Amino acid sequence: MTQPSDSGFVKRGFILLAGMTVLVAGVLLVLFYRPAGATPPVDSEEVKKLAPSPSGWEIRYSAAVTLARRKSPHVPWENFAEMLNEKQQLRNHRVTLADGKNVSNEASARNIMLRALTTLGEYLSQQDSATFVIDAPLSEVLATVDALTTHSAAPIRFKALEVQKLASGFRKS
Repeated sequence: MTQPSDSGFVKRGFILLAGMTVLVAGVLLVLFYRPAGATPPVDSEEVKKLAPSPSGWEIRYSAAVTLARRKSPHVPWENFAEMLNEKQQLRNHRVTLADGKNVSNEASARNIMLRALTTLGEYLSQQDSATFVIDAPLSEVLATVDALTTHSAAPIRFKALEVQKLASGFRKS
């Protein structure tokens, strides 16, 4: 038996292939298409607030602590302000759990805060109350310390109260 030479199977196959290609292209377009004006521009300051500290923050923190312990006049107080910012420390100290979830390491973040408070207390206790004047950058750090006196974690709260008591003996510029 001979089969007719033009049964239409080849034509139908190509038409089916073309239809599937159009369908797949349509689905991909729906999934990946983003209109140009759909997402509002993000302010760079807003992004900075949400991001962890720039790389090298551990070294900057250690340098700031060392300078304060040596009673240097060049202590970078902005690093101490960052060290005392709990939200920033929670963003810096992240761990990945066994299930793949990325969470904040509260203990590590609070250790940085305690380290900053302890060093600040040492710095203030080494100063001469007759000659030492609290300048504006240090005053901002001490305002952060004042806010930490009501912190929920007792060690941070007690250390902040201790630093606040030490700072009360100095004149502000």
